[in-house]
Amino acid sequence: MKRDYSKIKEQILPLIRGDKSQAYVDGKLNYKTNQMYKWEKSLRKITWESFVSLCEVCKVDLLKAITLG
Repeated sequence: MKRDYSKIKEQILPLIRGDKSQAYVDGKLNYKTNQMYKWEKSLRKITWESFVSLCEVCKVDLLKAITLG
């Protein structure tokens, strides 16, 4: 079964962001551009470091989410 990881990413990132605006998250991550938009639309790849920072800003307990605990 082939998975389309860009589609999965396009679904997961907005879920992590929740009700916070893209501009709010960009500001918290110290980006001056529309980085969140670019990640969500697969215009730019997100690094693991940025993904972890995104989870921290959005108060997502990554360890808990990964272990489904």
